[in-house]
Amino acid sequence: QIELGRYDDAVETLTAAAEKIPKSDKIQQYLTHATQLKLTMTRVVNLEASGDFAEVIKCTDRTVGSNKHVLLARARAFVHLNDHELAIDAATKVLSIDTQNLDAFLVRSRAFYLMADLDQALSDCQTAVSIDANNGTSVTMYQLLELVVNS
Repeated sequence: QIELGRYDDAVETLTAAAEKIPKSDKIQQYLTHATQLKLTMTRVVNLEASGDFAEVIKCTDRTVGSNKHVLLARARAFVHLNDHELAIDAATKVLSIDTQNLDAFLVRSRAFYLMADLDQALSDCQTAVSIDANNGTSVTMYQLLELVVNS
């Protein structure tokens, strides 16, 4: 789940800084970027909730960059759109930014599973469990994958 409050905090902090130092181009640049990300991620949350995954891809095309939340939203959307290779690519980019991102491992595991790469799916899911053994989704997914692989 995306923490939209973090974007609100960033915009608020940068707005206050811009008021104190109005001629700072750098602060204005960061404020513009943070505002754009906040708007994009708010839209992504609404689009995901409505199941419009093709629109998630469209609305994040220009803001991908190296933002792990945007990349993860794209990975989830690509899984739903059955574009598993792009889902794996986006989730892998998230993991290059945040090597302990539980959601990225789970999304990538699901994409590998849907591509019938059961060993890689199990490996990613096992990593997710090692990151958070109390996460019910990763534990259940790992147990199911283990049954499939061992049957």
